[in-house]
Amino acid sequence: MKVTLKLLPAVMLLLLACGSSSEEAGTTKGSTASTTSSADDLELPEEVNSLLARQYPGWRQPVLVAEVQKLVQNKKQGPLLVKGQFDDDNTQDLALQIRHEEQVLMLAFTQQDSAWQLHELKKDILFNERGNLKSLYYLYLAEPGTSIRNTETNKVLKTAKEAIAIGLDNQVNIFLYEGGQFIAYEAED
Repeated sequence: MKVTLKLLPAVMLLLLACGSSSEEAGTTKGSTASTTSSADDLELPEEVNSLLARQYPGWRQPVLVAEVQKLVQNKKQGPLLVKGQFDDDNTQDLALQIRHEEQVLMLAFTQQDSAWQLHELKKDILFNERGNLKSLYYLYLAEPGTSIRNTETNKVLKTAKEAIAIGLDNQVNIFLYEGGQFIAYEAED
């Protein structure tokens, strides 16, 4: 009996030490920034899901670093999915952040002649946070009137339509649809 009582605290300590925390598993309770969404969690058109499955087999939503949630807390949309009218045809387009293998990709989908067109905006490797691959990026909708800078001419402009904002920390690039493609600008705000 004495031996059992002496071993009880050691056994309890061992059980606590062996249990995995939700942070180690890549999720944190109450934080949407570090959780993973499956493809089924997103409300994407069937044609977009088909395009993704063909171009990026096995794609999924990335786990985001916790800091991302602070950066997008005042934004109406994002950090993984943004819907808007990017190409002036009065149909809803979307932008999506995905994980494919060990990369993170920011993609746009525009509807043209009732068919979806895929545009790859940005690609990068995932950040390795203690053995967990995570994205440092976030998306949000850039409203018309957003100040942008053309890096080639250094000219500051204002957007006339909705655009896709892709952020990394406090550095944001605005992707504006012009002439059948997305052009990257620096955010001025």
